[in-house]
Amino acid sequence: MSNPSPMNAMRSLTRQRSMGTAGGDKWSSNNEFILAAVGSAVGLGNIMRFPSKAYTYGGGTFIWPWLLATVFLGWPLLCTEMAMGQQLQEGIYGCMMKADSRARGIAYVAMAGTFMLTLYYAVIAAWAWIYFFLCFEKTFQWEKVGANEYFLKDVIEFSGSINTTGSIAWKVALALLLQRALVIACMWNGTKTIGAVSKILTPIPFVVIFITLIYGATLPGAGNGLTEYFTPDWAQLGKSDVWIDAIGQLFFGLSVAMGVMQSYGSDLNKKAPIVYNATVVTAANAFASFTCGFPIFMFIGFLAHKRDVPVSEISSGGFGLGFTT
Repeated sequence: MSNPSPMNAMRSLTRQRSMGTAGGDKWSSNNEFILAAVGSAVGLGNIMRFPSKAYTYGGGTFIWPWLLATVFLGWPLLCTEMAMGQQLQEGIYGCMMKADSRARGIAYVAMAGTFMLTLYYAVIAAWAWIYFFLCFEKTFQWEKVGANEYFLKDVIEFSGSINTTGSIAWKVALALLLQRALVIACMWNGTKTIGAVSKILTPIPFVVIFITLIYGATLPGAGNGLTEYFTPDWAQLGKSDVWIDAIGQLFFGLSVAMGVMQSYGSDLNKKAPIVYNATVVTAANAFASFTCGFPIFMFIGFLAHKRDVPVSEISSGGFGLGFTT
């Protein structure tokens, strides 16, 4: 799953109820809803974006603003969105229209933002598919040229500039086609398919985090990476950028302000415990984000040890950090 994954994002765009029509499937149980909501929240934003932002701002510096934003902004907003969908039995557009027809612009912006997410998140998922298939090779190609160089030149075939178009990156194109096909398959029968898939896929990120965490702990230099992760640069807290990115991470991580949670909530029984559900989803998302930083920074520490350079010089950050480590 990714957060908000193309599957979840496309569902919020395409469901008929979000445009005001009645009817629709219901979640078979409250636990199924929680799994689907956690599946929407936990994904690329936790695995890729959170560690990269923590690395950019010096580990512990980023954690504090993000934690405050999660408690005082993310959790209340998630409660509100779930409750709106549950009580009004509508998606984002229907909720805004029932609240005040003048608020429909909020729905348009949310759906437009979700559509944009489906475009570039699917590409990042395609990169992950490429690495998945590369793992079956006898030797890892990036060991010959360096992980960062291999990612830029051989995986995404970076042209060097936005002004240089370059040729079609066929590996990415085929992986993207696979990703799109899987998204369509997962949302084929609405909540029935999504609920069933969530029961299988939602636990996977947590299993992967646990495995990489154990493996990372065995690497030389891992301790140096963790020291970087937990050591805050307090001077950074006085800069607005770290707070803006922390709040942005919160929105990415919890899938709020995207229309997804209203859509999911609209398929809930009206007596379902919204506060409990929002608390579980928020806690799972926070746990996944924070824990994902451990293996990433362990691997960064290992690479720094191997190259005999400071931890801060391993990468320039960004989504590529997860792929290069």
